[in-house]
Amino acid sequence: MAAPSPRGSGLTERVVLLFLVAASLVLGWIYFHVLPSERVPEALVFNLENPMLGARLGECVQIESTTTPGIVGCLEVREPGVVLRPRNGPERLGRFHGLRMARPYLAAGLRQPPPGKSCEESGDLREDVELFDLNAFGMPYGLDVTLDTVRPLWVQRGGRLLFVYEVQMTEYGAAGRTWFLDIHPDEPVAGIVRRRRTVEGGTETWIFLPAGDRR
Repeated sequence: MAAPSPRGSGLTERVVLLFLVAASLVLGWIYFHVLPSERVPEALVFNLENPMLGARLGECVQIESTTTPGIVGCLEVREPGVVLRPRNGPERLGRFHGLRMARPYLAAGLRQPPPGKSCEESGDLREDVELFDLNAFGMPYGLDVTLDTVRPLWVQRGGRLLFVYEVQMTEYGAAGRTWFLDIHPDEPVAGIVRRRRTVEGGTETWIFLPAGDRR
């Protein structure tokens, strides 16, 4: 039997080599371009800590509602601050009474500067006492809600992405409104970035921004 032609053998090797190169290019394109778009995104790390536990006296946030632009409220942590054991705390703060039988809370003062003024320009205006339930993600004390979901996600804030925990709650009572809180552990006072609630015909939104620290 005749031996294979050296020329034919070289041609076969080149064809095989070209095939292997082409196959490598196709596999590389699939791995680096096709598969990444089809991969399931990695789960965001869930490591929520209650920001209110680290609230300090004098911390302040500026709150503005989308329904009343230009009018802000200034929420500042005041004495006694974070109260983990109400039985050992005051019996009354402002309009709130019977606090020694209450749930743990954060005490703050709320003042409202004149329209167009910021918290830094508010001076020494009269403050109304506000309490926030430590077990309700910074919701106003006395507003009964039930927790529905907590999920980590990225949101846009001031032109940048911010990692937050979105808390969804339902309000008890006839209103039955749904509340959404975006919580970030590094934000002052209650850690709230944005608070929303469903209303007839849409959603009302409050934006929380760090304000001057008056310690």
